[in-house]
Amino acid sequence: MASDSSALLPAPLAGNVSFLSTVVGFLAEVPEASNASTSTPSSVSSSGNVTDYASILTQTLTFYDTQRSGRLPSSIHQAFPMMMDSALADGQDVGLNLVGGYFDSGTSVVKYTLPLAFSLTTLAWGGIEFPEGFAAANQTAHLLDTIKWGTDYLMNCVPNNTALVVQVASKERATAWNNPANIASYNLRATFTAGTELPASDAAGETAAALAAASILFRPVNQSYSDQLLEKAKVAFEYADTYRGLAYKNIPPEDGCVRLLSLGLP
Repeated sequence: MASDSSALLPAPLAGNVSFLSTVVGFLAEVPEASNASTSTPSSVSSSGNVTDYASILTQTLTFYDTQRSGRLPSSIHQAFPMMMDSALADGQDVGLNLVGGYFDSGTSVVKYTLPLAFSLTTLAWGGIEFPEGFAAANQTAHLLDTIKWGTDYLMNCVPNNTALVVQVASKERATAWNNPANIASYNLRATFTAGTELPASDAAGETAAALAAASILFRPVNQSYSDQLLEKAKVAFEYADTYRGLAYKNIPPEDGCVRLLSLGLP
C-alpha cells in the first residue's frame, strides 16, 4: 500500500454515502490503524506528513451521523445542535414505518435503498474483517451504531417476500440544496416500491447482503438483533430470487422508481 494513502480521502467530507463506506473499510485496514497498542493510529508519508488515520476514520463515520433522517437521538442533537428531526411521516402513504435511515448525500433528501444497502454491506464487512482497526481508533461502538441506524430502516423496507421499498421521496429532491431539518414539517413524501410484476432483484439482493453481513457483525454482541437481521435477509433474498428483474430497467425515468399502490399487506 502506498504510504501517501491520504490522497484517496475526500476533503472536505461532503460526498456520497456509498463512497464513504469504502473509505471506512480502507481506513480500518491500514496496518497502523490495526495496531491496538497505538493510542492514535497514524502514518508518516514519504514527504514527512503525518496522517492520523484514527481521526480520519472518526470523521468519516461522523459523516453518516450528519446524514441521519428521522427522530434523532439526544447524542446527535448534542453533537450537532443545528440538526433536527426530519421526515417523520415517511411511509405513511403505504402504511409502513419508514422513518429513519440515511439521506443519500449532502445535497439530497431522498432515501435510496440500493446505495444504502451497498454502504451498509461495506461498513459491516469492514467491521467483520478489521475489528482491530476500529478498536484501535475507539470507533467500534460508533460503527455498530451507524450500521444499526441503517439496518433498522432497511428491515422496514422489506414488508414481505413480494415487495421492496426502493425509494422514499421523489427524485427532484435529489438536487435540493436544503437542510433536512427544513423537511420536518412535510406532510407526506412519496414511497416507491417494487413488486412482483416489476421487480428489483438488484436492490433486494443487496438488501439481503447488507442484513446478512450486519447479522454476522452483531452476532457476538447482540444475538437477538443478529437473528432479526438474518430473518429479514432471508425474506429479502427470497423476493430477489423468486421475482427476477433489474430495478434500473424496470423503473420509469420520469418517476425515479416504480410506485405500486399496494404492497400486498394484510
